[in-house]
Amino acid sequence: MYSLNRQEHNITSKGDLRLCIFIIGYPFFATLNIAIKSSFPVSSEIWSILSNTAALCSIIVLLVALGTMLRRAPMYLLLSELVFLSLFMISVLYGNVSIDTIIDKALITCGICIPMAISVFCIRDKQLLLRYLYLSSFMFTVIVCYALFFGVSKGVLGTYSQSLGYALLIPVMIQIDHYMVKRKAIDLVVIIMSIIALTLFGSRGPLPCLAIYIIWRCIIPVKNTVHRIVLITLTILLAALFYEFWGDIVNLIAGALSEYNIKSYTLERLVSGSIGESQARLLLYNSYIDMIKERPLLGWGVYGGYIGEGLGPHNMVLEYLMAFGVFIGVILTVISALLVLRPFFFKTKNKSEQKLLLMYASYSVRLFFYSGGFLSNYSWFIFLALSLASLNYVNRKNEGKSRAGVYVDSLDKGVQIKCENQ
Repeated sequence: MYSLNRQEHNITSKGDLRLCIFIIGYPFFATLNIAIKSSFPVSSEIWSILSNTAALCSIIVLLVALGTMLRRAPMYLLLSELVFLSLFMISVLYGNVSIDTIIDKALITCGICIPMAISVFCIRDKQLLLRYLYLSSFMFTVIVCYALFFGVSKGVLGTYSQSLGYALLIPVMIQIDHYMVKRKAIDLVVIIMSIIALTLFGSRGPLPCLAIYIIWRCIIPVKNTVHRIVLITLTILLAALFYEFWGDIVNLIAGALSEYNIKSYTLERLVSGSIGESQARLLLYNSYIDMIKERPLLGWGVYGGYIGEGLGPHNMVLEYLMAFGVFIGVILTVISALLVLRPFFFKTKNKSEQKLLLMYASYSVRLFFYSGGFLSNYSWFIFLALSLASLNYVNRKNEGKSRAGVYVDSLDKGVQIKCENQ
């Protein structure tokens, strides 16, 4: 066995804690900013102050973690920044996108997404990250649910918000995972409240991701064959009943909400039968497919050729093909698909890492079908970092075990970890 002495363990824990502050802090301030604006009437001046305050807080939490990132993985950080900056520079040379758009997008990718990914990659104790994500999930749930339930839009209660819906997705997955382990009543209450908020007021996008996660986390892992068959049968039965009587159920809920002046965009789509329709998005897809045919070899560059003021394809596969051409785009699509499918069928030895992988893989499924912006989606970068960390996990374990005497940890400069065979 190999162990750290107390002082070295404390140094490692403090570094992980600083990284957790950034990983949780940035989404929290971004979500709080959106929630306040959705919940209360805000003037243009207050709007600007809120935005600047959120940006300042995000910079502060980034600076808290930056030192640890530079000590633990300086080359990963530097190379990642250089690679993505090169992509943006190439896009500028193509001349298919404005400089202002490239600067805005580059700031998000290089200033938020890459540091977020490196922070996740650098954390040694993924269980610590999982623990802090669980504790912070209560704050996210309260903030988002309040904004969705009590935000006023066009004179009625209930705020339809894609951003807040997706902001609640990872927290509710964290709650589900914790409930499956601890069976705490408070977790179940929070889960039910979150799902109601997502269903009524969140966008449609998070719901398939959440359904995928629940199936793989709650039903598939059941070891007892009889229990698994019972769960699957009940799930199919409930789905069949809902399909048969969904019209009456939806109308009943919508009628009850209307009495309290509460409006649900999702229920309206269900009542009208247009929940799965998206004619505007299909037209968008067709337009981008035609553009891909125009430049199949080299593509248009990242964010190049976007319609109007940066209206993207809303599909990561199309974004790959648009940015890099058909050949490279197909390769990136296959690699991305394999990485996303991997957590569903193959387990890593690090259980906490596996749990996080499953959550972020479920979250990322949407990118292949009805969502995009992969270069500005920090959750996608977190998933890639977790995938890379899990692929390196066995090598790190073997390397640590093969060394005798003193092990110099490359992730904490100047810190020597003494290993003792016990």
